[in-house]
Amino acid sequence: MITIQQLRFFNAVMKFGSLSQAAAAVNRTQPAVSSGIKTLEDMLDLTLFERTGGKLVPTAEAHFLLERSEDLINRLDVTEELLTTVRKGTVGDLRIACLPSAAQFLMPRILANYIAERPDVKISFMARTSPTTHELIASQQYDLGLAEPRRDLAGESYFIEEYKLPGFLAINANIKLANQKTITPQDLDGMPFVGLYGDHYTTKQIKNTVEQYGGKFFQRVDLQTAISSLLFVERNIGYSFVDSLTKSSYELINSSQKNIVFYPFTLEHGVRVAMLVPKFRLRSALADSLKVVVREAIVSMGGVAVADAF
Repeated sequence: MITIQQLRFFNAVMKFGSLSQAAAAVNRTQPAVSSGIKTLEDMLDLTLFERTGGKLVPTAEAHFLLERSEDLINRLDVTEELLTTVRKGTVGDLRIACLPSAAQFLMPRILANYIAERPDVKISFMARTSPTTHELIASQQYDLGLAEPRRDLAGESYFIEEYKLPGFLAINANIKLANQKTITPQDLDGMPFVGLYGDHYTTKQIKNTVEQYGGKFFQRVDLQTAISSLLFVERNIGYSFVDSLTKSSYELINSSQKNIVFYPFTLEHGVRVAMLVPKFRLRSALADSLKVVVREAIVSMGGVAVADAF
């Protein structure tokens, strides 16, 4: 079987017309190049060079082979270069699905910074509900997902890396309560709540916390996304509860806003977010490097790893 090394020796001899110069060009000894050419001729059962007066004169067959070997080696060089960039995570396509609270601005900011130094990376980014994001990752259609935790499929079809996030009460800045240094559950007695639907685990925790201290919980508006609740808080429709990802997204969109005050507020079971990676989709260095970037972003917003299944 003809080897790439033999073709490289052959091309070098054709280019320089000298064994010594060809050997220097391919960083091999002259005997090694001479032996490689002889082996190639024997394998092809062709004479590629006439040895005349100490010189190598290419035959017609040599010129015929050169046209094809140059194209082959060029393709190989391009392929090796491409594989090197793939290995370094600087080229390729990525598909990401993300829960709405981080999809409007936070995750796009992370992705924009990520690909700014990777001009050969293409990204397909979708905002999806957490259940849909889990389904997309479980079906192996996407490279990475960010969603609320759901463990019924994890381990079978995808890996999950879960984080506990800081929680915040969002209060309209123009009400008396916003002048306090801290907010207690008693302060929320009877106040209208604007947040995720009543069966959501964070809303249940807010309700239980208020009622545990003898207060009345009243949900005036229930929503599908936490970040939209902050628009109601701006108009003083009620207070809300959000995690640090939602808070950061809102602050990025409204960097000069002064209508909302955020107070740290701890719930009994906390708030969690999960990074998801498909188990059977072909993993790449590019996808692994993005995972690291997203993990660092979550940690920078106070996220603490709960379980690591990667």
